[in-house]
Amino acid sequence: VRLTWPTSSKFDHQKILFGGIKFLSTDELERVTNQTAYNGAVLEELEDYLRAPMIPVLEPNSKYELTTRWNTVGDDIVPGDKMDIFRFSTTSDPPRRLEPYLLATLPAAEEQIHPYGHMTGFSLSSGDVLRILQKHPGLRLRISVTEDGNNRVVGSDTQGNVIVWSDGLLFDPAQLLVLDIKADIPSIDRTWFNALPSPLLRALKQAIAQGKLDCIDNTIKLDQGLWIGLRVALQPLLGYRVRVELVDAVGAPWTFQETARDDEGLPFLEWHFRTGVHADLAEHAEALKRPVMRSRRIRAKTDAPPHDLDLELTQISRLVSVSDEYRDPDLSGVAPPANADEVYLAPDQAMEDLLNSWLDERTPMTTEVETWALWEVDKLTAKAAAIVVRSREPLLRRTRTAKIVKDATDAGSAEILKLDDIITRYPSLKTSSGISKLYSNSSGTCTIALLDPAFKGTVVLRANEYAAHYLPYDNPVGPHDLLAISSGELQR
Repeated sequence: VRLTWPTSSKFDHQKILFGGIKFLSTDELERVTNQTAYNGAVLEELEDYLRAPMIPVLEPNSKYELTTRWNTVGDDIVPGDKMDIFRFSTTSDPPRRLEPYLLATLPAAEEQIHPYGHMTGFSLSSGDVLRILQKHPGLRLRISVTEDGNNRVVGSDTQGNVIVWSDGLLFDPAQLLVLDIKADIPSIDRTWFNALPSPLLRALKQAIAQGKLDCIDNTIKLDQGLWIGLRVALQPLLGYRVRVELVDAVGAPWTFQETARDDEGLPFLEWHFRTGVHADLAEHAEALKRPVMRSRRIRAKTDAPPHDLDLELTQISRLVSVSDEYRDPDLSGVAPPANADEVYLAPDQAMEDLLNSWLDERTPMTTEVETWALWEVDKLTAKAAAIVVRSREPLLRRTRTAKIVKDATDAGSAEILKLDDIITRYPSLKTSSGISKLYSNSSGTCTIALLDPAFKGTVVLRANEYAAHYLPYDNPVGPHDLLAISSGELQR
């Protein structure tokens, strides 16, 4: 580029702008255009997937009229059209309590040994309650986490900023509903999931799919739940209280219009729990590796001690599905569990009495964790028949949540919604090696692993941990090795 500058004074102090033009082939221009369109389509599809479905809710403080018309058909019934009209009014206040819309909290209320490295939070059966709250201008949710000793409770958001949870954070219900890249809330973790089905919802979905309910969008999702996890840095051996309150935009308690009720003054949601010694399964496993494995000689009751020990354990135990969570995303009526593993559970006292019987002595725990090898001894040889792992903090954990249970009746099977426990951490026979059978006590503090006498190699006891379908927190660990010992060390 050659630039010639005139010497005339009229060009003094003038600005010169330079520009460049890049010439591309038509093939390259077409490639860039197609790639840009593809990237935009992917981003739009991802945002559509993460964004909550639009579901209408009623307006507060309003009057409604519902008209229903139907035809009567059947044997000994006079055919004809019928109609009913129902009138009702909605309240001017938002819901005072979250429980009718709550699936579960993590951990459960009054949990005593929550792994402090795990997230805490709660799951809603649907986003409807947030849509209802959204109808009240200025309403906010204040979520706080306080420690029993009134110490400061903090956490870190996804951008590395410090969050002071003990002061409480305000959230707009409308903001909590929107899950897309542009509306990320760094202080919390949110995930949509298929919520609990019901016979009524299944009938509605089938009618929508068949085009019988034209007034409802056929893409509507009637059973979508929402997980809200709090990014709190919990500490070991402390008590915490999570509190969710209804407040206005400046944090003042929300003013209800209707007269006081029995739940006046209660928070929207509140629960208390305590943390344990170990942050997670990995840290718990490291603790199990520190003590020296002790040896215990089992009493030979018969000529086949290992077989008899297995038989007695089976008699006091019951086989439990790790995850019998019920899901019905495809209207099939039956869905496989999120985790197909099974465990044998025995009552605590029954397992303790059995061990005392086989060892001819009582064995109180004197340390945080301990492991034993149970030896079968004859005149010439000794070989280990089982390994016992005991821990003050449970190796098998449960959490309480709602689930659908199929109940058989004289009139047929019925689906019942109930609160029950779901196992989230357990010693896993499928992922272990050199072990023929695993038994745990109900509290999860004692595990007996029967050894496979034909196995050669390294005997490994593993535990698995997973997030239940209704509590999809983001930091479970598993499978993880609890013990590893050469089979040669288990024979003498």
